[in-house]
Amino acid sequence: YLIAMGPILLFVLDRIEFSWRALYLILFWPVSFLIRSVFDALAGLMAFWITEYYGSIFLTLALVSFLSGSLFPLDFLGVLNINPEILYFLPFSFLFHHPMQIYLGNYNFNQILFTFIGGITWFIISYIFAKKIFQMGLKRNEAVGL
Repeated sequence: YLIAMGPILLFVLDRIEFSWRALYLILFWPVSFLIRSVFDALAGLMAFWITEYYGSIFLTLALVSFLSGSLFPLDFLGVLNINPEILYFLPFSFLFHHPMQIYLGNYNFNQILFTFIGGITWFIISYIFAKKIFQMGLKRNEAVGL
């Protein structure tokens, strides 16, 4: 993924003028990628417990898209009298909402720094959780082979 994004980044960077916000966004992409990869792995780990897991993967993709703010901005939930502030601290918002807020210039340097720290923290927590789930799945696995 990151290798494939290289030519696209070069094309985009060649077309826009330099800004610190774009640089912060580019630096945040690996954090978002790692968090998303762990969520995809967790969705795949469901195969240890259920045989037809396509629906659960689709549900996971839909929930992540909804809770990350990629379908609509999380700030719009305030119009529906839903407090979106709890969603800002969930790992899903580090996939799309926070990177877009960085790019739009809505965060100052301290908020950007805390966003990086929060994203890395959520990656570590979700990685440890995925590793535990994987170990539980291996104990349950009844594969027969050579």
